[in-house]
Amino acid sequence: QHLDVASRNVLHMLARRAASSALMVVCGVRTGGGEVSTLFGDEPASVPQYRLDLAPLPANEAQALIGELSSDVPMEPQTATRIGDLSAGNPYHIEVLVDDWARHRTDSLVEAELRGDPVVSWTPPASMRNAFARQNADLSDSATQILELLAVAGRSIDRDLLLRLTGLSHGPFDRAVREIATRGTLRVDGVRIGFTNELHRAYAYRTMDEATRRYWHSRIAQEMRRD
Repeated sequence: QHLDVASRNVLHMLARRAASSALMVVCGVRTGGGEVSTLFGDEPASVPQYRLDLAPLPANEAQALIGELSSDVPMEPQTATRIGDLSAGNPYHIEVLVDDWARHRTDSLVEAELRGDPVVSWTPPASMRNAFARQNADLSDSATQILELLAVAGRSIDRDLLLRLTGLSHGPFDRAVREIATRGTLRVDGVRIGFTNELHRAYAYRTMDEATRRYWHSRIAQEMRRD
Protein backbone atom coordinates (compact mmCIF):
# COMPACT_ATOMS: atom_id res chain seq x y z
CA GLN A 1 0.00 0.00 0.00
CA HIS A 2 3.05 2.29 0.16
CA LEU A 3 4.17 1.49 -3.39
CA ASP A 4 4.66 4.59 -5.51
CA VAL A 5 2.50 5.02 -8.61
CA ALA A 6 5.33 4.64 -11.14
CA SER A 7 6.50 1.32 -9.65
CA ARG A 8 2.93 0.03 -9.48
CA ASN A 9 2.43 0.85 -13.17
CA VAL A 10 5.63 -0.97 -14.13
CA LEU A 11 4.61 -4.08 -12.17
CA HIS A 12 1.14 -3.96 -13.69
CA MET A 13 2.63 -3.86 -17.21
CA LEU A 14 5.02 -6.74 -16.50
CA ALA A 15 2.23 -8.85 -15.01
CA ARG A 16 0.05 -8.24 -18.07
CA ARG A 17 2.82 -9.10 -20.53
CA ALA A 18 3.68 -12.29 -18.69
CA ALA A 19 0.07 -13.54 -18.71
CA SER A 20 0.95 -16.57 -20.85
CA SER A 21 4.04 -17.48 -18.82
CA ALA A 22 4.47 -19.33 -15.55
CA LEU A 23 5.01 -16.47 -13.16
CA MET A 24 4.78 -16.09 -9.40
CA VAL A 25 4.42 -12.58 -7.99
CA VAL A 26 5.09 -12.27 -4.26
CA CYS A 27 3.84 -9.07 -2.62
CA GLY A 28 4.15 -7.98 0.97
CA VAL A 29 1.47 -5.88 2.59
CA ARG A 30 0.71 -4.77 6.14
CA THR A 31 -2.88 -5.70 6.92
CA GLY A 32 -5.09 -2.88 8.10
CA GLY A 33 -2.88 -0.38 6.32
CA GLY A 34 -5.38 0.90 3.76
CA GLU A 35 -6.58 -0.18 0.36
CA VAL A 36 -4.22 -2.30 -1.72
CA SER A 37 -4.49 -2.16 -5.50
CA THR A 38 -4.21 -5.34 -7.53
CA LEU A 39 -1.42 -5.67 -10.05
CA PHE A 40 -3.71 -7.49 -12.45
CA GLY A 41 -6.19 -4.77 -13.36
CA ASP A 42 -9.93 -5.17 -12.98
CA GLU A 43 -10.04 -8.96 -13.22
CA PRO A 44 -8.16 -10.34 -10.21
CA ALA A 45 -10.29 -13.50 -10.30
CA SER A 46 -8.57 -14.51 -13.55
CA VAL A 47 -5.30 -14.99 -11.66
CA PRO A 48 -4.97 -17.53 -8.82
CA GLN A 49 -4.25 -15.63 -5.62
CA TYR A 50 -3.06 -17.05 -2.33
CA ARG A 51 -2.63 -15.25 0.97
CA LEU A 52 -0.20 -16.25 3.69
CA ASP A 53 -0.46 -14.35 6.95
CA LEU A 54 2.90 -13.81 8.66
CA ALA A 55 3.11 -13.00 12.35
CA PRO A 56 6.18 -11.86 14.34
CA LEU A 57 8.48 -14.72 15.31
CA PRO A 58 7.93 -16.14 18.80
CA ALA A 59 10.86 -15.78 21.19
CA ASN A 60 12.29 -19.27 20.63
CA GLU A 61 12.26 -18.91 16.83
CA ALA A 62 13.76 -15.43 17.05
CA GLN A 63 16.61 -16.78 19.18
CA ALA A 64 17.12 -19.67 16.75
CA LEU A 65 17.44 -17.20 13.86
CA ILE A 66 19.85 -15.04 15.84
CA GLY A 67 21.95 -18.13 16.56
CA GLU A 68 22.08 -19.08 12.88
CA LEU A 69 23.01 -15.58 11.75
CA SER A 70 25.76 -15.24 14.37
CA SER A 71 27.12 -18.78 14.12
CA ASP A 72 30.51 -17.59 12.81
CA VAL A 73 31.08 -15.16 15.68
CA PRO A 74 30.32 -16.09 19.32
CA MET A 75 27.61 -13.90 20.84
CA GLU A 76 26.97 -13.44 24.55
CA PRO A 77 23.53 -14.69 25.70
CA GLN A 78 22.51 -11.24 26.96
CA THR A 79 23.33 -9.76 23.54
CA ALA A 80 21.18 -12.34 21.76
CA THR A 81 18.34 -11.78 24.21
CA ARG A 82 18.48 -8.00 23.73
CA ILE A 83 18.46 -8.37 19.95
CA GLY A 84 15.34 -10.51 20.30
CA ASP A 85 13.70 -7.80 22.44
CA LEU A 86 14.68 -4.96 20.10
CA SER A 87 13.51 -6.78 16.98
CA ALA A 88 10.02 -7.48 18.36
CA GLY A 89 10.06 -10.73 16.37
CA ASN A 90 10.64 -9.03 13.02
CA PRO A 91 13.09 -11.20 10.98
CA TYR A 92 14.36 -8.21 8.98
CA HIS A 93 15.11 -6.29 12.17
CA ILE A 94 16.92 -9.34 13.54
CA GLU A 95 19.13 -9.49 10.44
CA VAL A 96 19.88 -5.76 10.64
CA LEU A 97 20.73 -5.90 14.35
CA VAL A 98 22.95 -8.98 14.06
CA ASP A 99 24.78 -7.47 11.07
CA ASP A 100 25.16 -4.15 12.92
CA TRP A 101 26.57 -5.99 15.95
CA ALA A 102 28.96 -8.11 13.84
CA ARG A 103 30.32 -5.04 12.06
CA HIS A 104 30.50 -2.52 14.89
CA ARG A 105 30.39 -4.43 18.19
CA THR A 106 30.75 -1.78 20.92
CA ASP A 107 29.27 0.88 18.62
CA SER A 108 26.29 -1.27 17.62
CA LEU A 109 22.77 -0.44 18.79
CA VAL A 110 22.41 -3.57 20.91
CA GLU A 111 25.67 -2.91 22.80
CA ALA A 112 24.71 0.75 23.28
CA GLU A 113 21.34 -0.44 24.62
CA LEU A 114 23.05 -2.80 27.06
CA ARG A 115 25.16 0.14 28.28
CA GLY A 116 22.01 2.25 28.68
CA ASP A 117 23.17 4.58 25.90
CA PRO A 118 20.86 3.68 22.99
CA VAL A 119 21.17 6.64 20.66
CA VAL A 120 24.19 8.81 21.37
CA SER A 121 26.91 6.52 20.02
CA TRP A 122 24.95 4.60 17.39
CA THR A 123 24.63 5.29 13.66
CA PRO A 124 21.95 3.29 11.79
CA PRO A 125 23.41 1.02 9.09
CA ALA A 126 22.74 2.02 5.49
CA SER A 127 20.23 -0.79 4.91
CA MET A 128 18.09 0.42 7.81
CA ARG A 129 18.38 4.07 6.86
CA ASN A 130 17.19 3.30 3.34
CA ALA A 131 14.29 1.10 4.45
CA PHE A 132 13.05 3.44 7.19
CA ALA A 133 13.54 6.55 5.07
CA ARG A 134 11.32 5.07 2.38
CA GLN A 135 8.72 4.08 4.96
CA ASN A 136 8.58 7.59 6.44
CA ALA A 137 9.27 9.68 3.34
CA ASP A 138 5.70 10.84 2.75
CA LEU A 139 4.61 11.37 6.36
CA SER A 140 2.67 14.55 7.02
CA ASP A 141 4.23 17.33 9.10
CA SER A 142 1.91 16.46 12.01
CA ALA A 143 2.94 12.78 11.92
CA THR A 144 6.62 13.75 11.78
CA GLN A 145 6.19 15.96 14.86
CA ILE A 146 4.66 13.07 16.79
CA LEU A 147 7.51 10.73 15.77
CA GLU A 148 10.13 13.26 16.80
CA LEU A 149 8.50 13.93 20.17
CA LEU A 150 8.21 10.26 21.02
CA ALA A 151 11.79 9.65 19.93
CA VAL A 152 13.07 12.41 22.21
CA ALA A 153 10.86 11.30 25.12
CA GLY A 154 12.28 7.77 24.91
CA ARG A 155 9.08 6.18 26.21
CA SER A 156 5.35 5.97 25.63
CA ILE A 157 3.51 9.24 26.25
CA ASP A 158 -0.03 9.98 27.37
CA ARG A 159 -2.25 11.15 24.51
CA ASP A 160 -3.21 14.40 26.25
CA LEU A 161 0.44 15.31 26.83
CA LEU A 162 1.24 14.66 23.17
CA LEU A 163 -1.67 16.85 22.15
CA ARG A 164 -0.32 19.72 24.27
CA LEU A 165 3.22 19.28 22.99
CA THR A 166 2.24 19.24 19.32
CA GLY A 167 -0.41 21.94 19.60
CA LEU A 168 -2.68 19.91 17.30
CA SER A 169 -6.44 19.67 17.65
CA HIS A 170 -8.03 16.27 18.23
CA GLY A 171 -9.00 15.50 14.61
CA PRO A 172 -5.62 16.21 12.94
CA PHE A 173 -3.83 14.53 15.86
CA ASP A 174 -5.84 11.30 15.57
CA ARG A 175 -5.35 11.23 11.79
CA ALA A 176 -1.59 11.65 12.22
CA VAL A 177 -1.39 8.86 14.80
CA ARG A 178 -3.35 6.51 12.50
CA GLU A 179 -1.08 7.51 9.62
CA ILE A 180 1.97 6.28 11.54
CA ALA A 181 0.33 3.32 13.27
CA THR A 182 -0.84 1.74 10.00
CA ARG A 183 2.84 1.54 8.97
CA GLY A 184 3.67 -0.50 12.04
CA THR A 185 5.80 2.19 13.67
CA LEU A 186 3.59 3.13 16.63
CA ARG A 187 1.41 1.23 19.07
CA VAL A 188 -1.47 2.61 21.08
CA ASP A 189 -2.02 1.09 24.53
CA GLY A 190 -5.12 2.68 25.96
CA VAL A 191 -4.31 6.38 26.24
CA ARG A 192 -0.55 5.91 25.84
CA ILE A 193 1.24 6.07 22.50
CA GLY A 194 4.75 4.78 21.80
CA PHE A 195 7.02 3.09 19.31
CA THR A 196 6.55 -0.58 18.49
CA ASN A 197 10.25 -1.18 19.16
CA GLU A 198 13.51 0.59 19.92
CA LEU A 199 14.75 0.40 16.32
CA HIS A 200 12.11 2.81 15.10
CA ARG A 201 12.73 5.19 17.99
CA ALA A 202 16.50 5.17 17.60
CA TYR A 203 16.22 5.79 13.87
CA ALA A 204 13.81 8.71 14.36
CA TYR A 205 16.09 10.21 17.00
CA ARG A 206 19.24 9.94 14.92
CA THR A 207 17.68 11.43 11.78
CA MET A 208 16.60 14.62 13.55
CA ASP A 209 18.88 17.61 13.23
CA GLU A 210 20.44 18.89 16.44
CA ALA A 211 18.31 22.05 16.61
CA THR A 212 15.06 20.08 16.34
CA ARG A 213 16.25 17.64 18.96
CA ARG A 214 17.12 20.43 21.41
CA TYR A 215 13.76 22.13 20.79
CA TRP A 216 11.74 19.01 21.59
CA HIS A 217 13.89 18.29 24.66
CA SER A 218 13.12 21.79 25.96
CA ARG A 219 9.38 21.48 25.21
CA ILE A 220 9.14 18.17 27.06
CA ALA A 221 11.11 19.59 29.99
CA GLN A 222 8.73 22.55 30.20
CA GLU A 223 5.70 20.24 30.30
CA MET A 224 7.32 18.02 32.94
CA ARG A 225 7.97 21.06 35.17
CA ARG A 226 4.39 22.24 34.65
CA ASP A 227 3.01 18.86 35.73
